[in-house]
Amino acid sequence: MSGLFQALTSVAAAAATQTTVRTLKRVGLLAVAGVFLIVGVCFGVAAGYQALALSYGSLVAKLVVGGAFLVIGLILLLVANWRSGRRQQQEVGTTSVALAFAMGLLGGLSRKR
Repeated sequence: MSGLFQALTSVAAAAATQTTVRTLKRVGLLAVAGVFLIVGVCFGVAAGYQALALSYGSLVAKLVVGGAFLVIGLILLLVANWRSGRRQQQEVGTTSVALAFAMGLLGGLSRKR
């Protein structure tokens, strides 16, 4: 019986290690991509602001750029909240299935003896 527990813990540890390595690689790539995106957005905003200021004046340009950032930020908050809710529901289902399987397996093995 203890061999089964050791096997289950080694499988869980291996899966956790793989997931951690994969997550760290992805976070690193996303951080580098984020820096490039931020620099690109900053240059785009500066050019857009300058074009608006030349065409409509400085005050209108500031209002347009500020309003655009406000709308984009609100949309990103809504998307982030929607996606995290879906992901939590999915993870709970997977964990429940794995736990039920392990409990059934252990219960069947204990009755066998």
